Amino acid sequence: MTPREAPRRDVAAPRVAVLGSGSWGTTFGKVLADGGADVMMWARRAELAHEIREGKFAEARDEWLKSLDFDDVEGTGLRWAREGNAYVCSHGKS
Repeated sequence: MTPREAPRRDVAAPRVAVLGSGSWGTTFGKVLADGGADVMMWARRAELAHEIREGKFAEARDEWLKSLDFDDVEGTGLRWAREGNAYVCSHGKS
């Protein structure tokens, strides 16, 4: 991951809502927050929201962040889509 500039503090932080608190949504929220956004995460299950807030998934999130390539955002997104599709297709009903 390449270092990013610190967010500007002379303008109001953008307010962003991330719908979905799975691995992708959590990672996306973290990247937005690191960039200076005021992030509101929406989770379907209250217990999952509590676990995320308490840091239960920090290690998994860090692994996802390692796979980010800010120089090839399109390639990273396509790779995640392929991995997600492969997972969904491998867990379908027979």
